[in-house]
Amino acid sequence: MKLRGLEALRAFMEGGSLNVAAERLNCTQPQVSRLLAALEEEVGFPLFDRKVRRLEPTAEARLIYRQIELALTELDEVTETANRLRMGLKTHVRVLAAPYALDALFLEPLRRLREDFPQVTVGIDMRTRLEIEPSIRRERFDLGVATLPLESDELDSAPLIRVPMVVVMSEDHPLAARLHVTVQDMVGEPLVSNATNTLVRRILQQCFDEIGERPDIRYQTPNGPVTCELAGRGFGLGLADGFVAQSCLRPGGVMRLFHPVRTIPYVLFFPRWQTRSVAARTLAAYIQEEAARQITLPPFDAVPPQDAEGV
Repeated sequence: MKLRGLEALRAFMEGGSLNVAAERLNCTQPQVSRLLAALEEEVGFPLFDRKVRRLEPTAEARLIYRQIELALTELDEVTETANRLRMGLKTHVRVLAAPYALDALFLEPLRRLREDFPQVTVGIDMRTRLEIEPSIRRERFDLGVATLPLESDELDSAPLIRVPMVVVMSEDHPLAARLHVTVQDMVGEPLVSNATNTLVRRILQQCFDEIGERPDIRYQTPNGPVTCELAGRGFGLGLADGFVAQSCLRPGGVMRLFHPVRTIPYVLFFPRWQTRSVAARTLAAYIQEEAARQITLPPFDAVPPQDAEGV
C-alpha cells in the first residue's frame, strides 16, 4: 500500500472530513478523494459508505486505521528526529504522563529543564495506567508518571507521591462548610462515581463496606474528570484523586479532604531496555522535588503526616 494513501486515511479519520484532511496534507479535497479511492482499490474492498455530501468510514476502515496509526506515528518520529539532528537539537526527552498529572507535576520541572538544557526538546504523551501496560514495548519514551498498580517486567519504577483523595461537590452543598468529609457523611447522599473497574470506585466501595453501608450511586462516569464535572455542578458528591480534582474543578465546585485518609499512589517509571540520558535523569529528579513540594500545599497540607502514607 502506498504511504500517501495511508496518510490520507489517517488524516481523514482524525480530522473527520475531506476538508480537514486536505488541510493536514496540504493538498486539495479532490486529491484526498483520489488518494482514498486508490487505497480502496489497493485493499480490494470499500473503506467508506458514500452518503450525500459525506463519507462514512466502514468498520474495515476503522480497523485498518488502528493498525496503521502506530506505524505512521513511528515514521513521524523518525522524521522529527532527523529534523532535530539537522538543527543541532540532539537532546530530546519523551515523557508518558498520567492524565492531569501534567499541571501538578510537570510544569515547573519542565521550566527548570529548559534552563539547564536550552536546546532540549520534549515530547509528552498522555496515557492512563490501563493504556500503558498493554503497549509498553511499542512506546518510545524516556520516563513516565502513572498511578499504581503498574505491573510490567519491562519497567523500573520508583515511588513518587501518594495523593490524598478528596470529595468534590458544589460550593452550596452543606458539606462544603467542612474541612473534611467522612464516609459517614456520604451515607444517604446521592453520589457520582467512576466506573466499577477503576481504583477510585474500588476505594469508595471498600470504605462503605467497612461501615456496613451501601453507596447511593446516582451517576456512573467513565473517569475522574467527568465525576468532578458532575459533582461540582451539584449532581452529587464525588470521590476523586486530588490531582484530578485540582485540574478539573470549575467555578462553583469545591473539594474537601476525604476521611478516613485514602491516597492514590503515583510512581516514576523508566524502560529497562533503554539507557537514561542526562536530561531524562535531570527531569526525573525535578519531578520528584516538585511532588514533595505539592504535598505541602493546600488542601493536602491538612492531612496529618502519619496518615499521608495510608492506602
